[in-house]
Amino acid sequence: MNAGVLSSNISQVDIVVRLFVALCLGGIIGIERESIHSPAGLRTHTLVSIGSAMFTILSIYMAWWGGEFKEPGRIAAQIVSGIGFLGAGTILRQRTGIHGLTTAASLWAMAGIGMAAGAGYYLPALTTTLFVFLSLRLLKRFEHNVASTRRQRTLLLSLPDKDSIPKFAEILSGLNVHVYESSAEIKHGKPEIRMNIMLPEGFNSNLFMTKLLDFGVTNYEWEDPA
Repeated sequence: MNAGVLSSNISQVDIVVRLFVALCLGGIIGIERESIHSPAGLRTHTLVSIGSAMFTILSIYMAWWGGEFKEPGRIAAQIVSGIGFLGAGTILRQRTGIHGLTTAASLWAMAGIGMAAGAGYYLPALTTTLFVFLSLRLLKRFEHNVASTRRQRTLLLSLPDKDSIPKFAEILSGLNVHVYESSAEIKHGKPEIRMNIMLPEGFNSNLFMTKLLDFGVTNYEWEDPA
């Protein structure tokens, strides 16, 4: 680590510059989180970045007290562990799953960015901000495409009679199950349906199977789409 950076001779202007850099970098990630209505948005990420930068500056300055350079990482270590409590507050457990993990991770990363800005490492702080922003934006699209592929299933089932086909379609519509391809043939007087479907996020498979049994479906089979 550059001893010239970890110096007690930090001017007032340099401190303001470091805090301003932390403000701007926190704002970049905060705006991205705000755009998706995250529980921790612009103000939270900005405050985490500025606070981490200020604590880092104090940590560096206090390490030189008494004219002898001491361990400057004590306060910084508390930032890393303390930010976990704030991140945990953004994680929500709901019936459809756990939400807020990405925002909690972005807060954790934001603390690191603020610490880098506070230590005067502007290029690593800026680079990390860019990587975090790209991860939140680009990987989200990739993740959505992968998740969509995983939700594509093929369902094979036999219905009680021909008149039950429209009613079964209503059940699928009520569960937000999208049918994008289907075929049917009559065997032993009963329609056998093969359909490629897209399951919605948070799909309740137990509820779906219960409705199938209540409807009179006794023979069904899941397949992954070809």
